[in-house]
Amino acid sequence: MNGIARRATTCLPITAHEVSGLIRCFSARPDPNADEHHVGRQLSRPTERQLSSHEKWSNAVKRFPKRNWKEVEPIGLEDWSAARYEHEGLANIHKRSYDASVLLEIRDVRVPASSHHPSFTRLAKHREHLIAYTHADLIDAKTRYRVENWTSAIWPESKSIFLDTRADCRTKDTLHHFDIAFDTLLHCMEQKSQNFALTVGVPNVGKSSVLMSLLRLGRQRGLIPKNAVKTRVSPTKRSTINGRQPGVEDKPGKTREITEYLLREKPRAFFMDVPGITPPGFYFKERPEAWFSFGATNLLPLGEDALQNVEMQKQFCDYVLYCANRDRVFHYVDKLRLDGPTDDINECLSKLANKYATKWDDKKLTLKRCENFLKLYNTGNLGPLVLDDMSDFRWKPFKFSDGHFNKQENM
Repeated sequence: MNGIARRATTCLPITAHEVSGLIRCFSARPDPNADEHHVGRQLSRPTERQLSSHEKWSNAVKRFPKRNWKEVEPIGLEDWSAARYEHEGLANIHKRSYDASVLLEIRDVRVPASSHHPSFTRLAKHREHLIAYTHADLIDAKTRYRVENWTSAIWPESKSIFLDTRADCRTKDTLHHFDIAFDTLLHCMEQKSQNFALTVGVPNVGKSSVLMSLLRLGRQRGLIPKNAVKTRVSPTKRSTINGRQPGVEDKPGKTREITEYLLREKPRAFFMDVPGITPPGFYFKERPEAWFSFGATNLLPLGEDALQNVEMQKQFCDYVLYCANRDRVFHYVDKLRLDGPTDDINECLSKLANKYATKWDDKKLTLKRCENFLKLYNTGNLGPLVLDDMSDFRWKPFKFSDGHFNKQENM
């Protein structure tokens, strides 16, 4: 076990030098007040103005009208929900899950509750449950501490790690920073005396990026032979082909088949990559805040019509603004050059894409402004913002009922 892994198991902080790299894992319990233990890359730290004005701005936010997003009608859901629940894919995943002793669930740390698919709850039973939070470079130590406490309270039997899945620093000499995840996964498999791990996640949470780094690290350590193969398992056929890295794209739905990968030759250990499964429409109807979180974080496989829906895109932006005010993350005030916090999304959007104001019509301009606003959020420029409410320790995973499936069949 290397120095980083020892620090993780003994809950000691990791140095700044050790956390730089492609995909990073971090110590189990960082000091939430220590800036030097900052979790990954913070793109937008509080300015002196934000720090000095925080109390005044917090008091201003308290006067904003109360909004219950659980009762807000999601725009575009009715047109989207039909035929989105992938019954066949889930059936194949559950069938293959009998071989797995470990469930490696990949979630987006910005939506730790919403990016948990209801079907994964059953898969986690009787298996070692390892939760890997991606995009940890977009939050800070305090925010990560809140997510970790919330996860421990909701899933007390699980283990969680935090990963930086940036795509702009893929160099072989930085893969050792992924040692903790690699060793933890193997250790969990060995504890269960079985050699299979099932990797699951909703679309576009960074699952393929994590698996690609695991494979590259295994080859770098010499645990995977150069002539290793992967096995594709589809509903109709099963074939073995020359090993290649899983494809990675910044859009939902890239992985389409169940695929087995060799993680270690001796003793043999495998993991299975499965397609990302989007929750069914009735899940979003009963938990509309998950719809807004998915849309803002680019986890929904939306068609072109939805991307051109101005009201839908504005609703996603409005939810991000609401969450920023809820958690008192006021980076947007300086980023958009506002005088202070606001609950008017139109005021925020009016600060963006003004160079196109005289060239484009209102619809095209508004869509561009929404795109820019969501891009600021997804690149961390609106601060360490988590859309799910981490103060809600009464949150319960969604449970399917027969009535849900009857509704789905009639849709």
